[in-house]
Amino acid sequence: MRHNSTDETQSIPNRGHIDPVFKQILTFRCGQLGIPLQTEFEVSRLPRTIDAIIRLDPSQEVEPLHSQTPFGHFRAHNLIEFKGRHDPLTMAEYHLIVGRAYLYLGENDLLPDQMTVTIVSARKPRQVLSRRQKVGFQSLGGGYYLRSGEFAVYLIVVNELPVLPKNYPLLLFASAAKKFRQFVQQVVKEENWDFIRFAYRLRPKVTKEVLAMAGKHSIPRKDLEFMAKDIGPEILPYLNKEDLLKQLSPEDLLKQLSKEDLLKQLNKEDLLRYLTPEAHRMLRQLLAEQEEN
Repeated sequence: MRHNSTDETQSIPNRGHIDPVFKQILTFRCGQLGIPLQTEFEVSRLPRTIDAIIRLDPSQEVEPLHSQTPFGHFRAHNLIEFKGRHDPLTMAEYHLIVGRAYLYLGENDLLPDQMTVTIVSARKPRQVLSRRQKVGFQSLGGGYYLRSGEFAVYLIVVNELPVLPKNYPLLLFASAAKKFRQFVQQVVKEENWDFIRFAYRLRPKVTKEVLAMAGKHSIPRKDLEFMAKDIGPEILPYLNKEDLLKQLSPEDLLKQLSKEDLLKQLNKEDLLRYLTPEAHRMLRQLLAEQEEN
């Protein structure tokens, strides 16, 4: 699906925000499996970096990587490039990626069959896959494409991946609203809070809707704290002021807010309806100090 609603479009961060999340999720998942990962790997003295690289030691147990991640095709040296929804894979970008791979191959004095290049693309890059471009990608099914040549180039189209646990780190970046919603529904069903938190960071509106529809109103405190800290400032303008005041201790509200914020942001009449006698006293003191200044 190419078209999404305005709300969904606005809820997806741009490349400047989404790239760090992609690298954070790779680091998170590889850390769980004990797989060494390096991001922003510089090749040559040119200002060109590879998004991530995983180098596998011959003595390292690779079975978890093959069975529990989308990267079962990895060899000794593995370059990963990420193309998000708002940063599509074009022919020009493809050539730059391959160029960086050749630099890495030469600078590390590797044989081509020791290295793989994996391009993770949120959406299907129809131009690159077009036969007219003669790139030579062949579909392997399930969202995977392979270009065999001097070294293997794998293309993973996130929108085409099945909703399986090993694909969760990539499904977070599906550009198709339907696929992303299917993924969130599954992790909510499993109560997989690690990935629910990541989903909230990327698309809070959709994630909140799925949680509500699933009746997940009792969210673990640590996850509520994360969501409040991460997206709280974004949703405050949409909250009902009176409902917000009812949920807060007036004394705590007065203690946490600076005098300037309190007197600038909150309507005095609204506050007076909910204040206890002690809070009344504190507010009168603040107002008196303001008048003195």
